[in-house]
Amino acid sequence: MLIAAQSFLFWVFFLIRGGRSRPPQNATTQPERLLVGELLAFLVVVFITWVMSRIERRAMGVYGLPLQRPAWSNFFIGYIFWGFLPLTLLLLVMRALGIFFLDGLALRGSDIAYFALIWGLMFLVVGLFEEYLFRGYSLYTLADGIGFWPAAVVLALLFG
Repeated sequence: MLIAAQSFLFWVFFLIRGGRSRPPQNATTQPERLLVGELLAFLVVVFITWVMSRIERRAMGVYGLPLQRPAWSNFFIGYIFWGFLPLTLLLLVMRALGIFFLDGLALRGSDIAYFALIWGLMFLVVGLFEEYLFRGYSLYTLADGIGFWPAAVVLALLFG
């Protein structure tokens, strides 16, 4: 059943993205369009997971996205300590070594806040989509059959 669900997901995403995995090189990057596409892909994964949860008579939260208060606090703690702070430290070290620098601002005023918000949402949705696709239903179901670490190794080999 897992293979059938993954095959279905592959073809759904293939059709959503028009047969391409990336936009053409000459396309203008429009974060609003990218955000809508990634949000649609994430919602498809959530919907298919919901369908499978009904078939298997399990709660949606067992597949990795529990919508409970402790999960949200863990999300923000993880974001700060394993996302924002390490990246900031890396950029500071790179700046100290002279291999990274900022040379003025390309945006002004409210454009800065707008693009920070839209790209922040974009990366949040991409993260949710990728994590739920690769570590949601597929990891839970495979781990239920062969154990967590063998399942993690198999999925790592499959998804590269």
